[in-house]
Amino acid sequence: MNRYNGLFFRLTVLAIGTAAFCAAIVLTLSACGKVMPDASQSSGETTTQQTIQNPVTASSKSEADDGYDMIGVPKLVISDSMMYRGTVLSIDSLPDSDAEILLLTLMSVDGTGFSPSTLPVAITEETKLSFEKYKLEKGAYLEVYYGANPKEKQQYAKAIAVNLLIPAERSVFNGELVEIIENSEDKDKISLLLKPLDEGMKTVFHISDKTQLYIKLEELKKGDKINIYYNGIATFSIPPQSTAMEIRPYTALVSEK
Repeated sequence: MNRYNGLFFRLTVLAIGTAAFCAAIVLTLSACGKVMPDASQSSGETTTQQTIQNPVTASSKSEADDGYDMIGVPKLVISDSMMYRGTVLSIDSLPDSDAEILLLTLMSVDGTGFSPSTLPVAITEETKLSFEKYKLEKGAYLEVYYGANPKEKQQYAKAIAVNLLIPAERSVFNGELVEIIENSEDKDKISLLLKPLDEGMKTVFHISDKTQLYIKLEELKKGDKINIYYNGIATFSIPPQSTAMEIRPYTALVSEK
């Protein structure tokens, strides 16, 4: 009897030990199983972050091309034609016409010197646009290449090509010359420090080889009023700095009756 009890005791101990060993294996495998999902989850989070970053970049690029910042968008240039820049005052459609014709009234921006102060323009199916037509709206700043001036007030100049520009409030600067700054490394290059004619900060405009000049730099003097056309981008320095794309004498806008 004692022999059977001893054998039973040993079998019980062995069973308990085996169960404990199996339980330890299960716990170990479970722990390993948890590590693997964590690793894949970490990889998934990285992928998710990259996926999130891409739309942000795309969105920023889209904002740069939505008509409020046309930097990088190729411009249409038509030689042997007249060019006018102005803000859209009104948009109408030509009634009783089989073709889609838009009638625009543009108004020149103060200081730019584009004449007349307002110009009626017709955009036809033959007009080339550097942008999608749905972006055409009141307040847009346009550059229009067209044929002859309309002879009568009711006639419209036929647009050959139209560019959508950065809004005038961001790309046109009218200022009084405060200082001509010479480049210490290249004396042939200069910059202009201008005080805005309206509210705002003094700004330095650099002159590059690509700057179009409608004024003689050697004749500039302190106090001259100047009109600057630029890309709307300036540094966060004090004073802000930018590069002029065009420089011309300031011409006050005179409304024509």
